[in-house]
Amino acid sequence: MVSVVITSYKEPKTIGRTIRSIADLRYSGLPSAPEIIQVSPDQKTLTAGKREAQRLRLGKRFIQIKDAREGKSTALNLALKQVRGEIIILTDGDVYFDKNAAGLLIKPFSDPEIGAVTGQPIPNNSKSTFMGYSANFFTYVADLKRRAVFSKKENGYFKGESDQFLLSGYIRANRNLDIEYAENFIDDAFMTLAIAKKGYKLAYVPEARAIVKFPRTLKDYLIQRKRNLRGHREIQHSAIAEGQKDHRSFLSELEYFLAPIKYAEMPKEYIWSILLYPLRLLTWLYVLIPQRKSKDPQKKTWERIVTTK
Repeated sequence: MVSVVITSYKEPKTIGRTIRSIADLRYSGLPSAPEIIQVSPDQKTLTAGKREAQRLRLGKRFIQIKDAREGKSTALNLALKQVRGEIIILTDGDVYFDKNAAGLLIKPFSDPEIGAVTGQPIPNNSKSTFMGYSANFFTYVADLKRRAVFSKKENGYFKGESDQFLLSGYIRANRNLDIEYAENFIDDAFMTLAIAKKGYKLAYVPEARAIVKFPRTLKDYLIQRKRNLRGHREIQHSAIAEGQKDHRSFLSELEYFLAPIKYAEMPKEYIWSILLYPLRLLTWLYVLIPQRKSKDPQKKTWERIVTTK
């Protein structure tokens, strides 16, 4: 049995499509009906999710949990107490899966060495604007990095060692291994390392796509990147990351220094690619300088990103 956990906050306009992209078997490609667990702190999103579940006649296969807005890790742990499936798919309420993505995501689990699988986020943003171009470029590089760490492709997916790349927070699945998320740590990085500690390998299925709306303003981009990169820096300095390679360091990004120029195709894109260099430097300064001043680097901070909704 497959269980799907959807965490969602203030996303009543998008949660229905998220549920539908997984529950509709003709679309999702899942071999059988999954259990779907929605975790939301706000009533509007819960109401919208319930309305879609009723329309799809999900019945007892749909479970809702109202959390106290104490962080995503806490919300995920609440859901895991209800999970019955051997495989757990995790995503967010402002993301929807592409056709057959859910089915493709669980196929690698036929290999007993695989402990977790990640798919490929695809921006819903047009490349006609600088922020849309940036989103498409960064997801392109993430795909390159994941492909680069594997030596072979088996049965339609890439397979590698568990600590060689990070799971995507937008589309991922793992075996139900009774792992509890640690508070204050970013969930996708924590699960990547937790799977590695248990001796499992990861798989990457680029054809399993999740459609994601990335930030459309510089302010929202910096908020999202600060939260993401700082979360990875914090977990990298924790006990669970001992002996593991740091995949999200400033120096590691220099390996793809020329990637922005190679990615550009039109004159304005070359200009935008050049602008990506100071943008990424600004992002790292935005992440690292406040962190040095903080007495509590694991302190919970959450700023809502409006333009991704």
